[in-house]
Amino acid sequence: MGSTVNKFNINATNHSMNSGSFMIFQRDSSMQQQVFSLAWMTQYGQPNTNVKFTWEENYAFVFGQTGTLQPGIQFRPSQEYRADLTTNNAITLSNSGFTNQQSQSPSGCFYIQQDASIPMGRLSVGIAIANAPAMVVQAVPNAQTVFTPTPEYWIAFGNFNAGTVLDTYSLNNSARLVFPSGKTTLNVTLNPNGTWSIQ
Repeated sequence: MGSTVNKFNINATNHSMNSGSFMIFQRDSSMQQQVFSLAWMTQYGQPNTNVKFTWEENYAFVFGQTGTLQPGIQFRPSQEYRADLTTNNAITLSNSGFTNQQSQSPSGCFYIQQDASIPMGRLSVGIAIANAPAMVVQAVPNAQTVFTPTPEYWIAFGNFNAGTVLDTYSLNNSARLVFPSGKTTLNVTLNPNGTWSIQ
């Protein structure tokens, strides 16, 4: 990573008639392997209240013992290793955990090599951002997963718990959060009719 890390802020206001959780999640359209987004950050908000999300784009490798990866299950990291995009951007996952962290070219990507000891349908592996797991894939033996961090930030409102595996395309009330060039703060409002206003 470079010497400067941006700090992002989302100020979310609940102007609906319902209580629930604001949930931030990420999509990465660059992934070719099936990647699952997680409920990355959540905060509960009653009607006419405000919540704030703040994060920096620091990274870590994570894996968990999930069984078959599917929407609705909870991802709980079994192990976490700090990573960055220029050094320590590659790691090997075995059945007993992470080993052999190193740098790999090209920079700007994260590489997770899964060795022959990986059992089918038992482990999931991915990337945490700002100390919270964000995206995971099913680990399979003798495979390499490459993450190129080009995240799309999204927000939704409802009954969410951090770390839940999402079916992002079935979320009815999600909205994409796009930071204008040079800006790192957005003000987001859930309107009484369930639509979103983003400034």
